[in-house]
Amino acid sequence: MLRLERISHICIIVVCLLATALLIERRFFAAATANQGNIAQATKKPLSLPGISWGHARKTAVIAINTGCVHCQDSMPFYHRLSELAGNNPSPTQPNFALVVASSQPADLVRHYLALNQIEVEGVVQVKLGELGISATPTLIIVDSRGFVEHVFVGELATKDDEEVVRLLGA
Repeated sequence: MLRLERISHICIIVVCLLATALLIERRFFAAATANQGNIAQATKKPLSLPGISWGHARKTAVIAINTGCVHCQDSMPFYHRLSELAGNNPSPTQPNFALVVASSQPADLVRHYLALNQIEVEGVVQVKLGELGISATPTLIIVDSRGFVEHVFVGELATKDDEEVVRLLGA
């Protein structure tokens, strides 16, 4: 009987581990894939953010963040780099790219958070991220001068993705 009990306990543990892995995969990785699909549908019409006009820069990086998001905080050094690159645009009349932040949190709170991280942006917009097809933060969306979505990056970026974003923005 002891041998049968051990085997059944091992089977229960294995089933629990598999169930946990499946839940983790669905919770964290499926959301990122779904977000890319939802935002990609927005490429058929311009992205709409209140108070933001797209035409003054060749590209705009829209960063969706939440001040309580650990991955957003971990991404701040890269966003700081983007902020510096955006501030060093060679042409003030038509800069290569602008930086905008979208959040479901109050704009003043997000501005304070950005200031603490020494990040300057052109605008901070409070929107329901779900209405933009975003359900995970951070999300970085590259938009062209007409407001159409060109590229979407969901989650904290790897170094190679950081370089890809910089390249795509023409910085």
